[in-house]
Amino acid sequence: MTYYTDQTYIKELDGHTYTIKLHPEYDNDTTHLGEYKRSGDTWCIWRKDGTLRGDYPDLPEPLEPQDEPYTVDSRAWDLYEQAYEMWEIATSEPTILASDLHTSGWNELDYFVPFAGGMDPDEDPDEWAKYALQDYARMESLNRGDWGYVFLMVETQAPACPTCGRIDTLYSSLGGIESDMDDTDLERYIMDCISDIQGQLAAYSVKAA
Repeated sequence: MTYYTDQTYIKELDGHTYTIKLHPEYDNDTTHLGEYKRSGDTWCIWRKDGTLRGDYPDLPEPLEPQDEPYTVDSRAWDLYEQAYEMWEIATSEPTILASDLHTSGWNELDYFVPFAGGMDPDEDPDEWAKYALQDYARMESLNRGDWGYVFLMVETQAPACPTCGRIDTLYSSLGGIESDMDDTDLERYIMDCISDIQGQLAAYSVKAA
């Protein structure tokens, strides 16, 4: 779907004429994907190469087994292993090629903090990294203009006063629609709006399906 220009077309259904309008929508809330930041002081992705980064210490190689029994308590060791797993993810080769992503330019924010389904990266680093990179790729494609948000408005007219001939315009709308959705999804949204309007038509004693 072309999302950066207005689109209007007509749909006939059950004896009524519905006007379908699609408008570009800007400044949408994208926190369900994440947000760009100027500094990488939280778990984030560095946009220059697509690597995961975070506020973690530089960790040494895992300790070699000693001859004597290891005496550090198990909770401390668990925390060390967890931190080391995150360190391995953060210092590994980029999962996404930088050439496939938008390279941040002058005066752009260099870091992206993904929502990743609201997951805690400390609980399951591998699962968090998977969703974090998915959110990053989606946000970068939005930033490049590969897709955008559209606002859907459906309108029809109904006689409000049989004696004076006054006509009212009834409408239903929905925002935040992603422009690269399937045609079946768009049709479903349109039909949801039409169903809402049909409920309004009933109040005008007009036959609704």
